Amino acid sequence: MPTRIPAIYIKNVTNFSMFSKKIISLTGIHGISFKSTPSFLIIRPNNRINYNKVIDYLKETDAEFHSFRPNSKLQYKAVIRNLHHSTIITDITNTLAELGHSATRVVNIKKNHRPLPLFYVELALKENNKKIFKITKLLHSAVLVEKPHTKRNNPPQCYTYQAYGHTGNYCSQQPRCVKMRRRSLNKCVNQR
Repeated sequence: MPTRIPAIYIKNVTNFSMFSKKIISLTGIHGISFKSTPSFLIIRPNNRINYNKVIDYLKETDAEFHSFRPNSKLQYKAVIRNLHHSTIITDITNTLAELGHSATRVVNIKKNHRPLPLFYVELALKENNKKIFKITKLLHSAVLVEKPHTKRNNPPQCYTYQAYGHTGNYCSQQPRCVKMRRRSLNKCVNQR
């Protein structure tokens, strides 16, 4: 599986020449590329090592930036249906391991605080991940393994910075108040 290195979006760079020299000294001249937009300076590292070097430097200097989850941290997701809700998680993990799948997380899905015969599973990325959907029997139970349903009608929103297009998991920008953001966007009707 090819590794996708996410871009890093940096705000408030005031001296590009000095900043770029520092980043190039960390990554090497061919280690990254830059792109400027009206809102951000975008850095595209060419490998995971350079990505980590840039992220570490930005954190050390308290820079305002955001990025996205690297492929190396992605998980393969599945849902196992028709498995009794009281099934022990380690039993599921061990049985999946015997079938060649390394589960990093297994969670019973609940609705209105009531457990359902559904288990959400995250697997470490491997070549055989798609084979999990062929499993029809697990722990002596007839099961159906499928992709999780996703309902996302809106773009992702960062609950740290309150901006759209990224999430708070990889955001190091200064936190912003939701009410202040709404006021600036909507000219707050309720101002007194």
